[in-house]
Amino acid sequence: AKSDETTRWFFGSIPSADLVIYNGHSRKGGGPDFSPPRLLKNFHVNYPWYEAKTPGLNRLLDALSAPTKPKALMLMSCNSTLLFSRKVAAVAPMTSFVGTDSVIPGDIPTKGALAGMDSMLRFQCESGFNMALQTTPEIQQHITPLQFK
Repeated sequence: AKSDETTRWFFGSIPSADLVIYNGHSRKGGGPDFSPPRLLKNFHVNYPWYEAKTPGLNRLLDALSAPTKPKALMLMSCNSTLLFSRKVAAVAPMTSFVGTDSVIPGDIPTKGALAGMDSMLRFQCESGFNMALQTTPEIQQHITPLQFK
């Protein structure tokens, strides 16, 4: 019930938001998801199902198809730039996109989300984002910086 409530709230709030931040799993292209993962019999995540069905991505694109769109979208999840940026740009070309281009370790998604909020609220450029991120240049190179359009 909580997963369903969170899903409805998140996707329902997108058209009225200025900044949308998702800090979670990409589900290998399945998109933002607030439910426990679908599992195979061996208890591994059923990535083929997520790749084929893309439930979270479909909901995200539907929400971004509304007449009003957020100014920026941060998807702090593994490989989000590769998996989602083109499809997001196709339905919301004026929405700035922040994502990652790798499998990101530890608390980097949380730090990235906080750094993105901080740099956006302060109207900072990429250097401000990287300073707020407080991580190594090796990790910074895998995060697509916020660029306002």
